[in-house]
Amino acid sequence: MKAILILCAMVGLLPLLATAYGHGVGSETLPPQMIGNYNSTVFLKSWPNSVEENIQEKQISLTIYDIETGEHLHNMKIDFAVSKHGEILFSNNFEIEEGTFSMIFSSPESLTADKTLNKLFESITSSDTDQIQVNEDTFSEGGLYDFDIIVKSVDSFENDLQDPVHFVGSLSIPKKYDFAVELDDHVSITTYYD
Repeated sequence: MKAILILCAMVGLLPLLATAYGHGVGSETLPPQMIGNYNSTVFLKSWPNSVEENIQEKQISLTIYDIETGEHLHNMKIDFAVSKHGEILFSNNFEIEEGTFSMIFSSPESLTADKTLNKLFESITSSDTDQIQVNEDTFSEGGLYDFDIIVKSVDSFENDLQDPVHFVGSLSIPKKYDFAVELDDHVSITTYYD
């Protein structure tokens, strides 16, 4: 009788196993901290989060907002760094007017000369500061990446905070591996961590 109940439970749970997804962590909201007079947090997000999507570029979005009002903070200077296994892969400082911006990372080899010049010209002439083109293949390996965000000013680019606020977060970037196996077939494995 006990064996029949276990068998029924297993058969009943089988459809649930078939609908499981293997997505890793594609976003993270960091613990709140005081930035000036604002109890604020940082929301990090990567896109695309699936290796099935054939997209050469990787977009990282960052939003800094007041958790009590939900409003974006304005006119901030931040230092932003991406590292993996303790090695800094990308580092830059930015002035953010609206509290949110995206960086689009693409491999310089995947861009033609015309596309590279057009993107460089657009980034120089654009007055829109919410999207930054980065011609580096920082996220090509997949795995777990660490982010350091240091907020140095808020409400004004000229008035630096006495104590800059340091946020630390991580995002998982998927990577797909294909292996040939016997009988002319292959196996694919997607990993979200190292």
